[in-house]
Amino acid sequence: MMELTVMFIEGFVCLMLLVLMEHAVMRHWFASANKIEVPASMGVSPDVMAEQNYVHKVLERHDLSKPSLLALDLKKSYDRFVALRGVSFHVDPGETLAVLGMLGSGKSTLLDVLSGIQPPSGGVAYIGDVSLGDVARWEKSIGLCPDYDAFLGRLTVRQTLTMYAYIRGVQHHSRATLVEHLFALLNLTDVAEDTIDNCSASNRRKLAVAVAIVGLPPVLLLDDPATGLDPFAKRTIYKSVQVLRQLSKSAVLLVTTSLCDAIIMSDRMAIMVDGLFRSIGPLAELQSRHCRGFVLKLK
Repeated sequence: MMELTVMFIEGFVCLMLLVLMEHAVMRHWFASANKIEVPASMGVSPDVMAEQNYVHKVLERHDLSKPSLLALDLKKSYDRFVALRGVSFHVDPGETLAVLGMLGSGKSTLLDVLSGIQPPSGGVAYIGDVSLGDVARWEKSIGLCPDYDAFLGRLTVRQTLTMYAYIRGVQHHSRATLVEHLFALLNLTDVAEDTIDNCSASNRRKLAVAVAIVGLPPVLLLDDPATGLDPFAKRTIYKSVQVLRQLSKSAVLLVTTSLCDAIIMSDRMAIMVDGLFRSIGPLAELQSRHCRGFVLKLK
């Protein structure tokens, strides 16, 4: 009897904590507790400042009619360590913005904040008229491919993707068809009946991308989706993201350590160092601004 009472109390407490977190009460408390002042950076490049001013003007006008991703002055700190120092950017529908940086530059923290895993310590973000603080609506608007594969090993590839399609609200009459289309798009048809434990790392990575795009979300968040894969698997992932952009006009945010992936997949690129954007813009502009080229002498 005592064990049942303890289990009931534990269940009730956990349920209350879940309700508080879903309604952003706990998130707001943790954000306030971790909030610290970050001094303004010196020597901010003109393109980064122009991007921040653009986002600020859009939010001032309340021009939130299209489902683009907007972020203004996003900050994240852990105790006294500052991971994000005020990041501002926008991604329009059908556009891909690549955030390029080394390990520890703050890329994954940015994705954790935008996916709702971590509350921001400051700043705002919007998808259309949906605020990052509106957790339930925000999570319905994003598709996330993290840099790890969190799947149940005993389920098959088909069962896994079908389960996520159900979770994302894909209608029953079109669920099986969508799953088959994604299998064909990502070359997973031959392994559809294999369990996750028996899949190669390449196929698990492609499945992670399929899970991210299964609901055709307005915003797609990708954390190094193709790093470490063979060239054929890389091209498959490139193609799948391109198809999603064409079909649903999704705004895609890619964070990566691979310059090659960033060049191939993105329309614009941001270079991130120590939690700050150091430069942002189309690839051609970044090349003209930062690359002087090479001189080849033939003898």
